[in-house]
Amino acid sequence: VTMRLHSPNLEKIAIKTLLTDDRLASFILPRVSVDHFENEPTQEVFRRIQAVTRKRGVIPEWGDIIEDPVLSEDTREFLKSDDIKVVDSRKNAARLIERLNEYRRIRILFNTSLHIARTVKEQKVDIDALTERVTDMLAKSRSSSTFADQMLNIGSSKNYDKFIKQILLGKKLDLLPTGFKNFDNVNGGI
Repeated sequence: VTMRLHSPNLEKIAIKTLLTDDRLASFILPRVSVDHFENEPTQEVFRRIQAVTRKRGVIPEWGDIIEDPVLSEDTREFLKSDDIKVVDSRKNAARLIERLNEYRRIRILFNTSLHIARTVKEQKVDIDALTERVTDMLAKSRSSSTFADQMLNIGSSKNYDKFIKQILLGKKLDLLPTGFKNFDNVNGGI
């Protein structure tokens, strides 16, 4: 018996929750990245959700994604194939994110071990380069926040001028609206 590297069911639950519950979507979206999804169809859908959200400033709905012509037919069928449940509370959404993150970490550790095994079989091994690469991979497995990755993309309202001025003047940073209404309603901004 080997350890599971992902859960297609959890990934589907995350995707459907993102697309059907605005309140929970605004909680989940800044806390996950494409790395939290291993299954190719859920990765494709998550990338599409991110692209549409960046373009329109609103997280798309389930019906929009199911009929999105940009997605492959296989992916749309994959999403239609099961009666997919959704999480019903912020607490359950946090658990879902935690489980997705555990799978992400398992995959990183698995890939790290494969990288080590392949590298040490080579004729010439640069132990310093290997150590540095493995250290980077392990650090990535320990990180869980993706929100910091999005900081330069503050939102569609172009409010970064006020944010930068507060930093430069050494003032206490206010919560700034991101321009994504659902996110701001739940989190108050960044």
